[in-house]
Amino acid sequence: MRAMNGVSVKPVGRCALGVFLLFTSILILSSAPARADSNALAIVNFTGDITNFNGMGVNVGQIETAQPTNHVDLPNQINVFSSSATTSATNHATEVASAIIGSGPLDKGAASGATLYSFGAGSADANYLTAYWLLATQSVGACKVINMSFGAAPVTATRTSSGGTNYTSYTQTFNPNGNDTDSLTVDNVAATKHVAFVKSAGNSGLAGTNSISDPGSAYNIIVVGAVSNTAPGATTSVADFSSRGYLSNGRSAVSLVAPGADVSLAGISTSVFGTAGSTIVISNNLGAPTIIQSGSTFTFLGGAGPTQTPLTRINTNSGTSFAAPLVSGVIADMDQFAATRLYSNAATDSRTVKAILMNTATKLPGWGQGSVVGGTPGLQGMMTGTVTQVRQPLDPSQGAGLLNANGAFTTLSGGQKSPTYIQTGLISIKNSTVPLTGWDFNQVSLNLSNLYQLTTRAAGTLAITLDWNRDVTTMGGTNVVLGMANLGLNLYSSADSQYTNTPLIAQSISIVDNVEHLWFTNVAAAYYQFGVSYNGYSAAGGPTPGNEDYSIAWSFTDVPEPSAFLLAGLGATALWWRLRRRRT
Repeated sequence: MRAMNGVSVKPVGRCALGVFLLFTSILILSSAPARADSNALAIVNFTGDITNFNGMGVNVGQIETAQPTNHVDLPNQINVFSSSATTSATNHATEVASAIIGSGPLDKGAASGATLYSFGAGSADANYLTAYWLLATQSVGACKVINMSFGAAPVTATRTSSGGTNYTSYTQTFNPNGNDTDSLTVDNVAATKHVAFVKSAGNSGLAGTNSISDPGSAYNIIVVGAVSNTAPGATTSVADFSSRGYLSNGRSAVSLVAPGADVSLAGISTSVFGTAGSTIVISNNLGAPTIIQSGSTFTFLGGAGPTQTPLTRINTNSGTSFAAPLVSGVIADMDQFAATRLYSNAATDSRTVKAILMNTATKLPGWGQGSVVGGTPGLQGMMTGTVTQVRQPLDPSQGAGLLNANGAFTTLSGGQKSPTYIQTGLISIKNSTVPLTGWDFNQVSLNLSNLYQLTTRAAGTLAITLDWNRDVTTMGGTNVVLGMANLGLNLYSSADSQYTNTPLIAQSISIVDNVEHLWFTNVAAAYYQFGVSYNGYSAAGGPTPGNEDYSIAWSFTDVPEPSAFLLAGLGATALWWRLRRRRT
């Protein structure tokens, strides 16, 4: 049985809202102010050039127990799948859809121009396995990003009646490790079809650490926690209901956070059922698990699910279910931009998307690497000692931090950069130095490194994020883990632009994650070199690959050269002299 990662609903009629907003300009739906739509977008810095994109031409998948319904704020580009000719529409599915493609003033999504393919999988586990493959490969329109605002505890949960304002407090026991059938299937599809899966973290944060709902323990996905939907200018924080890492094997699990508390969303009055004429959709996937072999068919219902009156309802809801689709919508906008570029395959690869989103995320108060919820924080952006080592790259509650849509788009639009040196064993391939901000999708050889050298000096704050996939494939109709590369992220400094001497000063070297992350705010002025090393391979069912694909994103802070200060001083002197002459 699957649970939707959303909690209590507070409905508000649209006409009453319109009058209320007209006279007060303040929307209050309960004792906790409800501010989503444009406010949630403002919190994630949805400004600048990314606002020129709305996901047009990008197919976004949605996996739910049911489907969204027709709503005035959901553009007519919803297509639904069902396990039978009977389809149902629910509040949750409609709300999540609006967080992606909503177009109204109160429920605006990040990708109102995207085409949504919604799969109502019901409660049968087998249908979810079908959904992962079908949405990524179906002939109607394969999806580049798939939102998963649902989850299941891998261990039977004991629920208590105690709770908070907008959610129910859970007492649960979790033991996710990424080896359940759903996580393996998601990793398989992500690795072989290069699809970005975005998963809600779950709403069991009050249970403490290791409370991520499955398949959030998969490796090759983006897991999103929730933050409060605060008033503009106020500091947001991770919602107490938002599920947290670390997992039982020490992995960070959470990738990002986004607004998910008191969110305004398109809704319906009650769940409804209906029927629709169906056509046949064929999966073009080869070698999928037996749940959906090549050529298998599934019912496709054109248009949105069954209609419901009224179609103008606005709900206020809380849950990580509504944080994840905001990230999915931003990815759709990024994919729309990248599709027109020569480097489109690299830019839309799920590893690149994940690396860029995480690298540009904003750290919230309390962020730390290796920190423990309620315990002693680990590294918090400060280098320590001769070589600073990071072994748990992300914060268990925030991941890399709060989604920064404009920052991610700015990094992406700068274009792909190549390593300055690619080590091949016999020789090293030399390329140009790289700018202070950039990204790359490349391949590193076993026991060797790719090195990136900055063109200019940097100081202050830096961020570098490395991402790669766990290797999962299909053999005999089942998912098989081949293994996972052990990549390292290394940082070196140099006193000169020739990189004459480059001592190692920091490294991120987790042995359980497929993400490495460095973030420091106290780096001295210097020329910096960073490298990706292929240190080994944890083989599970296959041979050790000689090369490993990866994506990396980075951002350094510029140091003005002395000549810049000199020119500024000369300009100020000239201006002063000119003004002085006018006065005399």
